[in-house]
Amino acid sequence: MGADRGLRALYGVSAYPAEVSLGVAVLFVLCSIPAARSMRAGAFDVFELGVAFGGAYFLYFGVRALGILLNPAVLLPETPHPSVIVAGLPQAVWYAGLGMAAYLAGYRVPLRFGTARLFAGDTRLNARLVDGVAVTFYALGWLARLPELTHGWFLTTAAARFAGEVPPVVQSISFFSILAVLGYALSLVALAAQGGERRAPRLLAAVFTPIEFLYAFLIGSKFYMGLIVCILLILNHYLRRRISPTAVLVTILVFMFVVTPVVTEYREVAGAQNLHLRAFAREFPHMTAQVVHRLWISLPGQYFTIGSRAVLDRLSGVDGIAVTIRGVPLVSPFIHGGSLAWVVKVLVPTVVEPRKYDAVARVLSPVPYLFGYPDFSRGGIALTEVAEFYWNFGLAGILAGMFVVGLLQKAAVTWLLHPVSPLRIFIYSIVWPWMMVAVEGWAFSIYPNIFRLTGLAVLIAWGTLWLSRRHPVYLPAGSVGARG
Repeated sequence: MGADRGLRALYGVSAYPAEVSLGVAVLFVLCSIPAARSMRAGAFDVFELGVAFGGAYFLYFGVRALGILLNPAVLLPETPHPSVIVAGLPQAVWYAGLGMAAYLAGYRVPLRFGTARLFAGDTRLNARLVDGVAVTFYALGWLARLPELTHGWFLTTAAARFAGEVPPVVQSISFFSILAVLGYALSLVALAAQGGERRAPRLLAAVFTPIEFLYAFLIGSKFYMGLIVCILLILNHYLRRRISPTAVLVTILVFMFVVTPVVTEYREVAGAQNLHLRAFAREFPHMTAQVVHRLWISLPGQYFTIGSRAVLDRLSGVDGIAVTIRGVPLVSPFIHGGSLAWVVKVLVPTVVEPRKYDAVARVLSPVPYLFGYPDFSRGGIALTEVAEFYWNFGLAGILAGMFVVGLLQKAAVTWLLHPVSPLRIFIYSIVWPWMMVAVEGWAFSIYPNIFRLTGLAVLIAWGTLWLSRRHPVYLPAGSVGARG
């Protein structure tokens, strides 16, 4: 980058900290633009995609870069060649900044098409009808969960291992377990509908919510736990009572230092025992005692380390950019869309194409070499979104890819938040967590889920609206407004 060369010419070797710091400062300004615009509009919205994505992006790239600058030893557990990341850090930060600039350009594209007509009348939903739809899809989702639960596959969190152990038919069926999440979200939507203040809707939400938290704990998935929390917060924020940034920060801290250590220890204990659901009732008390004991004997510093390390290990976005910049095309050639093509290809059901994940693994096989490992056996090796775009098409890939990401998120905000109404926020709460984690995941593992979930949520929303117009207690227009 031109700024790098200028600083090196002026300061020589001592310019390295200045290069990184200047890049991080520029990145901070870029990531703050959505929040600044939101505040200037007079209603700061912490759950607007641009605002939240900007914050997450800076954590993944800016904060991590400063951490490496202050303590390069944090790279030792990640790669046997930390000097590669250190050497590529300044350029990686600047490329991350260019990616954010492209995202902002896409996020600013004016979109004229709205969804007011598509969901006309959804502010007059009846809670009893919404709960009926919620129960139906929640039951279907749990039926789809049964094969994984009964065979113990629910603890198989690694995608490659899951594809190798679980039959293709079960993999296809398991996708529809997401219907339970959609049913859970609808039970919360019902609280904001006409009649939502009555006992039955409150009781249903009070039953579904702890069940989903228990299921998230059972499968040992921090992402699923976060998904349940995000849906709860977003629906409450837009349909009932706005949530302050302070409350969001407290939630994040609780998740980091309470939920993360407990789930991390549980996964170690349950994974070692290869737990099946048939043995769960018998083994759960014993496992719980083990988890409590392991956390109890931990010193405060150790307990803090468990939570912080699990989170900080995820915030390693700039590392992937650095190794990709330094290793492509020397270690691996540019793959010219080889991984991005699977955003479409992976949509083919596994029962139709049972070997598709083997093909994906072949495409991704050079990635461990970038980090200095021979294969994926170490676990946790992946490129972030920006790094994957670079691996495919170089700097042009970052600019074009992040522009499209910004455009997709702008479409979600435009079509689902303007205006705010129950069914639009129902869809928004489902896709929001996936769009947020896109910054750290493979495109083929994130965007197909976004497309499929959006399609399912839209169909369920339309079906609910269609039923409401034929329901005997459907209310006349203008009788009830959306609650903000």
